[in-house]
Amino acid sequence: MTETQKVLCNLLDEIDEICKKNELDYFLSYETALHAYRSHQFENPTTSITILMPLKDILKLREVIIKENRPDRELDSIYDNDFYPNLTFRYCDKNSLYLFSSSIKAVVPYDASRKL
Repeated sequence: MTETQKVLCNLLDEIDEICKKNELDYFLSYETALHAYRSHQFENPTTSITILMPLKDILKLREVIIKENRPDRELDSIYDNDFYPNLTFRYCDKNSLYLFSSSIKAVVPYDASRKL
């Protein structure tokens, strides 16, 4: 496992802990879920993990992260940065050499009640 992937695992552990403590739902998405299912590890030089969350849960997650106010973490979103170009939230380790690559990206919105 690369140093970047160790940072990602640590960030995902933090998100998981916050979500469990606050009863928030999230799901691994895209390549993250495929790699976890297929080989239980990163299969390439992954620099980000993508998760899906219901909008109400990600807004609660944002509140918790802001309240924690950890100096070594960065939360970026359209709610916090007028110039942020995506409909995602990005949770980063400020001590990483890959501040914006080594991140957990939560895709918004996910509406669990919506029928396909």
